[in-house]
Amino acid sequence: MGVQSQQSLAQRTKKIWFKLFWLRCGEAERGFPAFFCKFLDMNQIGLVGLFGKHRTFLRTFAASAVVLSSTLLTQAQTVVNGSFEQMDAPPNNSGQWSLAPGWTNAGSAVADPDAYHLDGSAGGDLPETPVAIVQPYHGRGLMGFQATGPAGTNSSEYLRGTFDQPLTPGQRYEFSFHITNGDLTAFSAAGLGVSGLGVAFSQGSEVQVGQMALAMDPTFRMTSVLYDTAWREIKFVFTAADDWTHFTIGLLGPDPAEVYYVAGNNAQMAYYFVDHFQIAEAAADMDPAADQVKGEKNDDVVEPTDGINGPGWFVPNAFTPNFDGDNDAFLPVVDAAVSVRRFELFNRWGQVIWQWQPGEAGWDGTIAGGAVRAESGVYIWKMQVKDASGKRTEETGQVALLR
Repeated sequence: MGVQSQQSLAQRTKKIWFKLFWLRCGEAERGFPAFFCKFLDMNQIGLVGLFGKHRTFLRTFAASAVVLSSTLLTQAQTVVNGSFEQMDAPPNNSGQWSLAPGWTNAGSAVADPDAYHLDGSAGGDLPETPVAIVQPYHGRGLMGFQATGPAGTNSSEYLRGTFDQPLTPGQRYEFSFHITNGDLTAFSAAGLGVSGLGVAFSQGSEVQVGQMALAMDPTFRMTSVLYDTAWREIKFVFTAADDWTHFTIGLLGPDPAEVYYVAGNNAQMAYYFVDHFQIAEAAADMDPAADQVKGEKNDDVVEPTDGINGPGWFVPNAFTPNFDGDNDAFLPVVDAAVSVRRFELFNRWGQVIWQWQPGEAGWDGTIAGGAVRAESGVYIWKMQVKDASGKRTEETGQVALLR
């Protein structure tokens, strides 16, 4: 073979080699190193003389390509089974958290969070669960847990998820999930709302004792009482301080939670459904303020910016009874065509502390006939209203007493 023909063949062979490199030549199951070593074993394929001076170049390029390919093929971290699509079997009862691969109950021998799926049955099916009626936010499955029972009880549950690979220390991440209380069923024991729900990242070694609170420092914590019948997205940015492999959601840390009665006839627990957990590397050009641990604006709290309103009525969500003549009283605002049948205000234990009828003055922030000033905090109101068309509804919301 002449020199020119040999060079021409070498050029064609190199072109084929590059194509094989990018197409991986069906070697995905063996990986790049095996492919390159096999291809560059010149003695076996009788091409020692063919490549000559190109042999050193090809070996150097191959080594570089292996490193490059490993970098290109490395995927960003994901939450294992983040939308609960995978179940070892369709759930058919409460407390079957172990059916969801990648998830645990933080090691408790007592606490039993729940797995639900549209293919489930009895206590594990959707949309009607033993606690509330709820559809998955994403896909066909979700999980639920009891954050706490009535104030002062040690009855917490946790859900612990897993990343498919450890987080990178020093890397900024954006973490998000969706949460709801659902629409309570007639005999549900849920209906409490709680503040202080949080997320903590770790190596997953912390173990819950019974149903007592986990002494973990949350990376993210919701300071407001959370209760919503619709799905809410919670999203925050954080910097990984270690090669964390797990995250835990629930009432975490030493700070006591504020528990409030919100809905239902037999509210004995604050119960939450969660779905669609995601993690992604935070954008490099994100506002530095995003490093502060927080949720999306107004996404992690119950109250809207000014209050709750419907056709012909409006209820504020905060007032300041300091007798300065500005926003000193709390009461609903209704049009003449709207009829309020009942308006009641409850404390955190579900006790009625004030009732209002049209034409009466608003609440001035006192109880016991005006003898005692009510504490600052969040109170729950319920209202039965008939609109201009004659439709009757029952509305529920919160008001913050600020002093």
